[in-house]
Amino acid sequence: MRTKLKELHMKTRIFRARFVLKSVGGDVLLRHVLGPESQYVTQHLWVRAGHWHATHHEPGDTVAIRARSEPYTRDDGSKDWSLFHCREWWP
Repeated sequence: MRTKLKELHMKTRIFRARFVLKSVGGDVLLRHVLGPESQYVTQHLWVRAGHWHATHHEPGDTVAIRARSEPYTRDDGSKDWSLFHCREWWP
């Protein structure tokens, strides 16, 4: 479980990460996710296609997004946390 995202329970914050890829279905893989005050959040996470609202990025690009940490249930029934309502943030 991503405990750092759980600590931000349902709060919208600015996150920075490395864009890895966008799947055929539109899901986005991010690596080295940093949260508020550049605290390490998780090594990687997937953002569902319907929750990614950003411009096109190339693999390796650093992205800044305003997003909300929320719980979700995986296909196997286990619970975890991810980012939802992701919008690109330009400082």
